[in-house]
Amino acid sequence: MVQATQKDRRRSPRGKTGIKVRVLHRNIKKLITMRDVSFHGALLETPYAFQPGEVIDLKLHLPIALNAIDVKARVVRSVPHRRFIGPKSYDIGVEILNLERSM
Repeated sequence: MVQATQKDRRRSPRGKTGIKVRVLHRNIKKLITMRDVSFHGALLETPYAFQPGEVIDLKLHLPIALNAIDVKARVVRSVPHRRFIGPKSYDIGVEILNLERSM
C-alpha cells in the first residue's frame, strides 16, 4: 500500500489519461473525460455537478479491451473546473467500488 502524505491523500499512484467514459446515472447517458486514474479512484471532467456520496455507473471502452468495462464508483468530491472560457464543467473525484467486464 502506498503511504499517503498530507499533500496527496491517495492510496495508490495515479496516471494521466484522456480516456472517454460513458456515465450512466439518473437520466444522464453522456460521454465524459477521465483525466486521471489510479487503482482506487479517478478524476472525471463532466458538465454535471454530482453530489458527494452519489454512486454512479461508468462504462469504459479501452483500446486494448474487446469488451467494455463496467465501473461502479462513489463521488467523493465535486468542484467547478478552473477554466475561464467555454461551457461550465466540474471535476469530480470518484472512489472505484467495483469493476466488471461487459459481455
